[in-house]
Amino acid sequence: MEFYATRLRGGEVFLSDDDKNAFAKARLNHLCHGIFSADPWAFQGRVYNALVVEVTGVSLDQEYIQPCTVVEMANKLGRLDAKRIADLSDRYSRSVDEIRDLIKFFAICAERGLGLAGWW
Repeated sequence: MEFYATRLRGGEVFLSDDDKNAFAKARLNHLCHGIFSADPWAFQGRVYNALVVEVTGVSLDQEYIQPCTVVEMANKLGRLDAKRIADLSDRYSRSVDEIRDLIKFFAICAERGLGLAGWW
């Protein structure tokens, strides 16, 4: 399952050039990007689902996550230091840098009012 940061307009998903530039500037090099896309506005949901559920209480196992929910998730992720999240459990096997990038990804989405669209 891949997740893409997105806007919805008339049932269609899209990102503006400004949205794409925000992700490109963030240089999320440690994030496990999508299998079918190396775009910086996409990541592999299955890789992070257990961690995201533990920290935010929201599962990534859904077709679309509304922007207001993404803001709540970003706030919960942002409250914890990446090192602390990495130390929560050995079962995640994610580096501190990778978790920092995940936190940044959600922060960009929240700041720009983006939702997350899942693709299987």
